[in-house]
Amino acid sequence: MKVSVVIPTRNRAEILRRSLGCAVFQTKPADEIIVADNNSTDNTKEVIESFNDPRIIHLHTTEDFPITANWIRGIKAASGDWVKIIYDDDWIESTFLERTVPHAFGDRVMIHTGGIVHTFESEGLCCTFAVDNTQPAHELLKRGQLQVNPVGALVKKTALDYGIEVMPMLDQVCIDSGIGPDVILLYAATTQIPNSWVHLPEVLAHYDGRYGSLTIRTLKENPAFLHDCYAKAFALLDKLYAGFKPDLA
Repeated sequence: MKVSVVIPTRNRAEILRRSLGCAVFQTKPADEIIVADNNSTDNTKEVIESFNDPRIIHLHTTEDFPITANWIRGIKAASGDWVKIIYDDDWIESTFLERTVPHAFGDRVMIHTGGIVHTFESEGLCCTFAVDNTQPAHELLKRGQLQVNPVGALVKKTALDYGIEVMPMLDQVCIDSGIGPDVILLYAATTQIPNSWVHLPEVLAHYDGRYGSLTIRTLKENPAFLHDCYAKAFALLDKLYAGFKPDLA
């Protein structure tokens, strides 16, 4: 089984050093590490080269992509059977792959872990410790019993490919409202059959909201934003899920 790590980034060289470092120095090595560089003009290239690791693929572009499009670019370039996405301003524990990969087999689609969100004001757990994987993750998400966070998930590539395929259906609902790339993983998580996902309550991921998080900033201005946005998204998800269960084998 091949595992790809994808790190979307733009002009955050010094922060990238941390996220890229945690991908490079995993106790169970990734097979490839793709840095989806969205036309950075700082010293991103030098930071990448400083690791001198042949697994790193610097996916550079000379044009500006929307955030979501850059995520999709990195995911499409991944050749792994499973994909770990890391925001450039976030990081994972060195044992993340060691602890999650053993659960990635058969018909499973997602391995989700616990994590911590860090802000200037406070820090705390950012994942609900759901344990009932006898139900589709779609239903648990609606009831608030499973909080999918891309930073804490290892996802099957075919699930992400499906997420990319249906992304246009959610563009106006979520992306233009500020949730953006998270929707890719949201879709991957909500198209699952029972027993196809595993939740590990270990704290293995860190979401850093101190570097211009769009979601945190929007929530401060409009606390009801996230609830309203996801309510609209789930209304659409219900229609899609009722009529189509994708083949993610």
